[in-house]
Amino acid sequence: MHTLFALEDGCGLIAEMNGGEPHLRFQSKGMGAELIPLLREWAEQKQKLDSGAMSRDEYDEWRYRYPLYEKRFRRMSPAIDIDPPID
Repeated sequence: MHTLFALEDGCGLIAEMNGGEPHLRFQSKGMGAELIPLLREWAEQKQKLDSGAMSRDEYDEWRYRYPLYEKRFRRMSPAIDIDPPID
């Protein structure tokens, strides 16, 4: 919960009720506006997994190597060594 509270403070995460169910969304301004396109990309990949267009292994590969697979981030390097040398 504290992670969600931090996202509320730093990124404009909003918790609200919709049809009796709790829902989370980001404000469409500030940091939330920057996150919305990234969340769309994630949702698109998850939809591919759910529809069978992508295997679980492919989905995991996309997640673990994100943002390396995204065109706008091609010049970024991963924060961790995702392919460490084999001894």
